Amino acid sequence: MKAKFFFLFILSGFAWLDWSCGNHCKDELFDIVGLKGIQIFETNPNGVRHKLSKDSVSYDSVSYMITFEEKALGSAYDFSLISNATATEPCPPAYTKWEVDSVEIISIIVGLEADVTSSFYVINYSEKMIINNSNPEVMRILNENIRQNDSHVLFGINGKPGKSESTKFRFIFYDKNGRVISKDSDPVVITP
Repeated sequence: MKAKFFFLFILSGFAWLDWSCGNHCKDELFDIVGLKGIQIFETNPNGVRHKLSKDSVSYDSVSYMITFEEKALGSAYDFSLISNATATEPCPPAYTKWEVDSVEIISIIVGLEADVTSSFYVINYSEKMIINNSNPEVMRILNENIRQNDSHVLFGINGKPGKSESTKFRFIFYDKNGRVISKDSDPVVITP
């Protein structure tokens, strides 16, 4: 009798363990609702990127990190004491279905504005992809960067400026639903 009771106790323990280690993850979905900030970085000759700490920077060593503001739409974790009491695999990372349809980058020099989108590239690891809104591969890489890099993307300047001038840039993102989000960078002197 004790053996049967012990066997049922162990069997119910395994059933409880199996149930508690089940699928406790739900989709964690977030939406991009704006631009949180723009940070300016400089890459040193050794390839190390650090925040810009001076007033001027060479066009070929500057990069702009655009950070997107997120809004959670769902939770990825179903909290329960049972599933928290056992070792389970981590939930997959959060994701967004938000997609950039096109990008526009405007330079603002002494109040004059000019479209310089084609003078920028997306920094994708070691690959530099010139921004071209009609190229679906560039938009795919841009959206992939936003999803995989904690909702930020890096841009570099491809074109050498004619002269050193204090410039700020307006980064404008158009999404597939017609929303427009934009933000201006701080001004910095870009040197040839």
